[in-house]
Amino acid sequence: ARPGAQDVDWDKVFRTAKDFGVAFEVNGQGDRLDPPPELIRLGASLGVKFAPCSDAHSVEQLEECMHHAVDVCRRAGLRTTQLFEVE
Repeated sequence: ARPGAQDVDWDKVFRTAKDFGVAFEVNGQGDRLDPPPELIRLGASLGVKFAPCSDAHSVEQLEECMHHAVDVCRRAGLRTTQLFEVE
């Protein structure tokens, strides 16, 4: 986790996000991979949706980074109903 992340009231952050209909990005950049699965599980348990994103910085990184993001979502145990969908 990033410095200071442990000092955040994640329960409050996720409840507020849910109230406002805000989804969270799951960053697939290999050196980031955040938020970690345990935070994703907490957010999902409170009804927050998550959007796996590649955060690729080049076309060559796109597939690998998206794979990482989806893998983090799987490790968190997310179901497809817990993923953000663009309407």
